[in-house]
Amino acid sequence: MAATDETRKCAFFVTKRGRNCRMIAAKGSIYCGEHMLVGGDATKIVVTRDDREMERERILCPLDPSHTVYRHLLHKHLKKCNVTKRPTLACYSKNVNSGMADYLFSPEELTPLSTFPASVIDTLIAKVEAAYSGTGLCLLPLQ
Repeated sequence: MAATDETRKCAFFVTKRGRNCRMIAAKGSIYCGEHMLVGGDATKIVVTRDDREMERERILCPLDPSHTVYRHLLHKHLKKCNVTKRPTLACYSKNVNSGMADYLFSPEELTPLSTFPASVIDTLIAKVEAAYSGTGLCLLPLQ
C-alpha cells in the first residue's frame, strides 16, 4: 500500500520513545508541523486555501519552547497556552534571587573561593558570625 499525502507519517525520530513520530506530515514536507523546526525542514509552510497560496511560519512558543506555533496565531496562542494555566504557589516569586538582569560580574566577583588564602576565608567567617551574633539567630557549630 503506497503512502498518500493523507496517510504519510512524520519522519522525525523520537529518541525517547525509540520510534518515529506518529503524526501526519504536513503537505509538501516530510515532517509534521511540530517537528519542522527540530527536523531541519523549512519553517515556512505553503498552504493552499480557496485557490490561493499562503505562507505560514512556525516559531517556538515564547512561554514554553517545547512546542511550536504559527507566527500569525501567536497572540491567540499566548492566551490559551498551557504554561499560563500552571498553578503558582503563594510562597514562590519568580526570579526573586536573580538580581539585576543586565548586571555584569567583575573578574574579582568571579574568582573561585578556593584561590583565596585560608586567612582571608577565616576573617570572612568571623565577620559573618559577628553579624549574626546580635540577631538572636542560632548558628550551628562547624564540625
